[in-house]
Amino acid sequence: MARKNILTRSLRKRADASLAQNDLQEAAALYAKICATDKRDADAWVMRGVVHLQLDEPAVAEQYC
Repeated sequence: MARKNILTRSLRKRADASLAQNDLQEAAALYAKICATDKRDADAWVMRGVVHLQLDEPAVAEQYC
């Protein structure tokens, strides 16, 4: 398993917590920041797509998955 980027670790915790609390807008924004910081973080890209699916934005989600 690859090591997670130390710069995005706290962002991921916040994004995951936002998703768990169904705060989808906040989760989407945080996953976007993670993707911008670490473009190779496949998990963040997938989760960004998942959040957009939950927001009923399939066309947007398709861009990230």
